[in-house]
Amino acid sequence: MSALAQALLDHGYTITTVFYAKSNIIHKNYNEILIEDTSMEIYKNFSKILMESGGSMANPRIWFEAAKLWMNMASVCKDSILENPKFVKMIDDKVNVDAVVAFSSPLSSCGFFISHLFDSPLIPFSPAGPFSISLKPGLGNPINPMVHDLLTID
Repeated sequence: MSALAQALLDHGYTITTVFYAKSNIIHKNYNEILIEDTSMEIYKNFSKILMESGGSMANPRIWFEAAKLWMNMASVCKDSILENPKFVKMIDDKVNVDAVVAFSSPLSSCGFFISHLFDSPLIPFSPAGPFSISLKPGLGNPINPMVHDLLTID
């Protein structure tokens, strides 16, 4: 995403990014908003549970913890937005946003929500390539398995 932001800056756009870690971009048209990486705590906790249970998916504790995690995920996007006053100010000021670029799938709706808040189009981004779970509902056709790099996500 940093490379995309840098390329857009090089072409004269004003860019605001919302990242979990500081980038190395320095440009007069660049604004960076840093938010807490809540996923790291989730990964640490779930890794601990998997290690303690021997990694067996038959262990009911794994399923119980996964259900608890899923319930807690409902507010992650809202919490990330509201924790940063700069981001809240952009929303309150109704800043004009040409497009929102975000990792987007039915399992990660934050990009959809942010593009709705700014009344701007969403450009889905996937570092692993096209996910059929993101494409099939909108396109109506399954993606060609010969070019699909993540067959297990279907």
